[in-house]
Amino acid sequence: MDIEVTLLSKEEIEGKSEVLQKVGIGCGKPYWTSTPSIFYYWNTAYGFGVSSSGALENYYVNNGYGVRPVLKSDNLEELIKNCKSDIKNGMQVVEYGQFPCMFEKAEINNSSLLREMSKKYSLPPQRYQDSFDILSFPEYDYNGQKVIKVDEEYHPVKPVQFYVDRKNNMLISTDVLFDSPINLDNQNYNGDFKTSQLYQYLNSEFIKELKPAEEIENLFDEKETLETPNPYNLDLDNVDEEDIIEGAILSDIPVMLHGQTGDGKSARVKQIDPNTQIIYLASADPTDINGKSVQKENLDHLIDYPPTWYVKAKEIAEKNPDQIHVIFFDEITNADPLIQGMVFNIVLDREVNGKWKLPSNIRIVAAGNEEDESLSAHKLSAPLFSRFAHVYIKTNREKWLTWASNQVDENGNSLIHPSIYAYIAYKGDEVLRTEYNGETPNADPRKWEMASRMLNKTGKPDMLRALIGPELTYDFKNFVTQKVITLEDVLNDNYDNIEMDISSKYATVANLVRVDEANVEKVREFVRKLGPEFLSTFDSMWVMGSDERLEIIAALRMGGKRI
Repeated sequence: MDIEVTLLSKEEIEGKSEVLQKVGIGCGKPYWTSTPSIFYYWNTAYGFGVSSSGALENYYVNNGYGVRPVLKSDNLEELIKNCKSDIKNGMQVVEYGQFPCMFEKAEINNSSLLREMSKKYSLPPQRYQDSFDILSFPEYDYNGQKVIKVDEEYHPVKPVQFYVDRKNNMLISTDVLFDSPINLDNQNYNGDFKTSQLYQYLNSEFIKELKPAEEIENLFDEKETLETPNPYNLDLDNVDEEDIIEGAILSDIPVMLHGQTGDGKSARVKQIDPNTQIIYLASADPTDINGKSVQKENLDHLIDYPPTWYVKAKEIAEKNPDQIHVIFFDEITNADPLIQGMVFNIVLDREVNGKWKLPSNIRIVAAGNEEDESLSAHKLSAPLFSRFAHVYIKTNREKWLTWASNQVDENGNSLIHPSIYAYIAYKGDEVLRTEYNGETPNADPRKWEMASRMLNKTGKPDMLRALIGPELTYDFKNFVTQKVITLEDVLNDNYDNIEMDISSKYATVANLVRVDEANVEKVREFVRKLGPEFLSTFDSMWVMGSDERLEIIAALRMGGKRI
């Protein structure tokens, strides 16, 4: 498939692109300058720019300004068929690949946790350089976040979002990605952008490193490749946080869970051991952790009593010797350093107060919120920190939807209200967790589960403002009043036509994502009628990282036969 990477033309900016007419031509402001960001179009020997305020100005081609890439292809639908899709400013937006965002900084608090990856990114010269030298920068993993380092600063690697302009067969980047001159030392440049050094960079280096979002077929092929035996007979499949938690517990390695409030840290532990003993360290005193010594009448010595949690844990562990039992030290970062020291001794020696040994089938898990989320948080000492395997939990839309789809009652009915499932599927991370302002309630993954319980019992969305705040509740109420065709309507053929605006179509797709494996084929045939972009969105959202669902979709795409 031929793809050309270029910049917007003067005609496209001045009205040829209907997308730009609707969303405007501004695209943000870089953090390093007080002047409006610029993206290019070209004309003769000058680079013309458009400021975020809409003013047209001339710029010398050897200066550096914000580059807003455009991807052009004669087969646009094939290009984006497996891209994650959403709505922004009323227009369809897709995520095509990922690239360093040079206008954002990534906060790195502990450089020792940086892990260099094999992936590298090439960048053109930045502002005010003498020659068009392309430099390569390695990608690093920092607690699950991808970053690069340029001039002692770290920048995040993020999915690149593009507006879909079907009329002109192109994708327009929603933001500027980096700055660069058009041309510096190429003497053959004659004002035609296609002869410039920037154009050569975009179509040789940039497009190769703008790795597209993995297509479902490619993921299936990759799964088969990874199953090919290797010299060490290792399983090279990727794993998620739950896999690492289970692996650490099975390996008898203490594990610490990091994350924000409401990310479901304790819920993950309870899934592994429903009888886990939870010790809340933030409110604990020394006797809660280490037990106490009591002076008995007529005795000249103290009697030692183990803590209650230890007694219960030992009883459960000894009663079920073939099962693993978990001791869960919650809020360890909010615990007093004295309490943390007691926990360290338990983790180090597997005994309480130097007196009572933990049974061999007991495992230790701890959890804490990040320091910037709690005024009472204490940084763990280096010896205690080093005793744990560390898992950094960040609940996003896909993970929450996967969790929600598995919440059913004894009759198999979903415990998560379908309207809440559809709302989060459609709106995504921007509503899953909202910023806490200290004045009104904010949303987080736990709050949405609570909101679902309230909605199931009362059927009144306005009550949710006590949980997620008035503004988000207002938006939710607007969402549920949109015209949609529900999952039940599709399964029962209870609809007359599918004439809806684009927003209602996406809301419909989000509602349908909760379909089970047995009925997904029928739902896909309905979604196909909405348009190829909606089918692509449905497939991506429904798979949600499941290998089983990945194979189902791959089979349906190949003609409906299960592999």
